[in-house]
Amino acid sequence: MTRFHPAFVLVLVLITLAATPLSAQQDANRSAVIPWNMQVNPVLVQVVTELLAASPAFAAQCAHIADARFVRITINPVMASSTTSRGSARTAMRRFAAGALLAVVDIPVPLTISEYGELFGHELEHVLEQIDGVDLQAMTDARGGASRLADGAYETARARRAGLLIAEQVERPHAAAARARSAISRGSTAAGVEGAGGTGAPSAAGTQMAQRPTAPGISNAAPAQPAPGMRRR
Repeated sequence: MTRFHPAFVLVLVLITLAATPLSAQQDANRSAVIPWNMQVNPVLVQVVTELLAASPAFAAQCAHIADARFVRITINPVMASSTTSRGSARTAMRRFAAGALLAVVDIPVPLTISEYGELFGHELEHVLEQIDGVDLQAMTDARGGASRLADGAYETARARRAGLLIAEQVERPHAAAARARSAISRGSTAAGVEGAGGTGAPSAAGTQMAQRPTAPGISNAAPAQPAPGMRRR
């Protein structure tokens, strides 16, 4: 959701625009992926890095933001209101006459990685709407994919679509990884059984071993356990 607040004084604008990004984001390993003008709280830096690696749509959002010279975004974690509602993300934006745009995005924690993907994608799309000069009030008046909520914030179909797309892209590799781990686990278990029984015609000794639960390779063989899932809490 998007909310606008009264403008700060010009001095604050100049100070903010001149501010250096967080030192964690100046690291050479991250400078190519996290936009230079998006300050991410250290609690969420790893989340953003994972989203960039997993979602081409999120990477495109960040590239668009990096190209916006007079935009500054701050992303902060906030505690989710409950484990049931999971909380809600909020974006407060301030537009200045000189063209500067300041945005503060609050993201609830902790969430799963796909939930992070949906909320990050949704809120950053609201910022991109302002970078692109979208007239939300005109869209609301025309019922053209935007609406204004009771608290004055705007909601758009464009932001909802972006969030859902990024969540889908993030979930896809995690689901594939889980299936691969499960297949490896099943393969390991099957290989253990085959190794214990052998191939070809069983000998008398082999038959005897198979009937005795204390024989080596039978009672001591434990089926491989699936690796822990990627679900983030």
